Amino acid sequence: VGAATSLYRQALKLEVVSSMPEHRALAHMVAACTHWEDGHSALKRWDGVSSKESFASAKQASADAAVVAGTPGYYGDKIQLDEDAEKALNVCLREAQDEIERKASFEDHMNAGQSHLDGSRAIAALEEFGRAEELAASPKEKQRVVDQQEVAETEKKRQEDVKDLHTQALVILRSEDDVGAATSLYRQALKLEVVS
Repeated sequence: VGAATSLYRQALKLEVVSSMPEHRALAHMVAACTHWEDGHSALKRWDGVSSKESFASAKQASADAAVVAGTPGYYGDKIQLDEDAEKALNVCLREAQDEIERKASFEDHMNAGQSHLDGSRAIAALEEFGRAEELAASPKEKQRVVDQQEVAETEKKRQEDVKDLHTQALVILRSEDDVGAATSLYRQALKLEVVS
């Protein structure tokens, strides 16, 4: 798109009479291409909202160019996007919307995972973070998932340790050997279960 922007700027320099319809149409096309470039840049940053806004602005600027009536007898086709360029811009708008939806789903899974962690549901948290991992696109998102998975794994290990002490205490209680040893194991488990 940058090459198209450059070509439209060159054409605009050649059409020096600002009152000419072609000058106005070219100015709209420069704006359309500039917004289009901004949309691509935002999409590369995984910013679907800004990308969609830029692509929508590009679509509006190209529509503004299309409504400018050309000068009768002016050489060549009217200055506006052709059908293929319109289709390409619509694809960009869909890609921006897809990114918005991907990011929203990613955040939903991250928030659900955190909620599960806050409620000491480590297995459920790991499942949500696994779903978020499938959706993570940017390096920052991928790192967030890794960080939260580590927290959830630590919580899961703590819960496993609590359950292991419980299992050992039950074995002791069933054998009726040393209830004091079982009590000691439950005290250890209780220390692990302290919620900060």
